[in-house]
Amino acid sequence: MMAQRPGTFLRYGALLLAIGLAAPLAAQEGEIPEALHGLWAAGPEHCTDPASDGRVEVTARAVSFYAAYFTVRSVRRDGLYWIAEADVNEEDEEDARPGRLTMRLAAPDRLDIAIDNDASQQLVRCAEGPLQR
Repeated sequence: MMAQRPGTFLRYGALLLAIGLAAPLAAQEGEIPEALHGLWAAGPEHCTDPASDGRVEVTARAVSFYAAYFTVRSVRRDGLYWIAEADVNEEDEEDARPGRLTMRLAAPDRLDIAIDNDASQQLVRCAEGPLQR
C-alpha cells in the first residue's frame, strides 16, 4: 500500500466539499439558480401574512417584491454572489426601468439580497407557497 503524504486527504476533501456546495447553485444560463428559488421574508412573521410587504418570491426568471417586479434579462456569478440584470416594474409606474439584484445564499434558509446599489437585506426562507397580492 502506498503511503500518503500528510494533508492529502484534507486537500482532496476540501476540493470535493467545494464542488458539492457549488453543484446545487448551478443554473441555466440567464436564470437564477434553483437553490435561491422560493418564498423569502424579512422575518418569520412575514411568511404567514400574504399581505405583508416583507415577502419576496424568487423564480428562475423573476423576483417579486411587494411593490416591484423584476423580470430577469441576464444572470452572472461573481464569487459567492449572483448578479441579475432585470427590467423593473414598480407600483404606480407605467414604464419599466433597468435594475440590478445582487443575491447570495448565506445559508440554506438565509438569502442576502440587494437592489441596485442599496445595502443588502437578509431574508429567511418561508415554508409556504407563492406570493399572494
